[in-house]
Amino acid sequence: MEKNLDVLLSHTSYQRTDIEKKYIETVRSGYFTGNVYPKIIGHCPIATPTVMVRRRVFSEEIKFKETLSVGEDAILWIQIARKSPILGIEEPLSTVRIDKRSASMNPRVQIKGIINIINNTLDLIPSSWPEYSRCFQQELFCFVGVKLDARSEVINLLHELTGRIRD
Repeated sequence: MEKNLDVLLSHTSYQRTDIEKKYIETVRSGYFTGNVYPKIIGHCPIATPTVMVRRRVFSEEIKFKETLSVGEDAILWIQIARKSPILGIEEPLSTVRIDKRSASMNPRVQIKGIINIINNTLDLIPSSWPEYSRCFQQELFCFVGVKLDARSEVINLLHELTGRIRD
């Protein structure tokens, strides 16, 4: 970040391990770099343990949502991405340990996170970007539909969210 003074947040690709620290996979999230707003609202591959944030980022406008239990980190990354480019580093420099209780392994918790993200960020999207709202709806359906093998729950979720998404 020393060479990129305009960047407020950097993150790296990372390796996932299980609870016994056995390697599962490498997640190549470092490709997610540059001016990623508003795309980051529909897809945020940034893992919290891989992030460095400049101290000056925290202001009246940018706040960590301490009252939320899931999605709060992505909401912070979204707020930062509105203000500056994101620096993604391709090299996996972190290890993220996951188990069956991890949010990334629980589709219903992920849905709660998506709802939190929508409720806390969709008002930030200018109404002049209706094509982004439609794209977001499609990405959301694909994400949830793949992660959750319950079509009726996906449809109910989309109906609930439709009122929040501008056309």
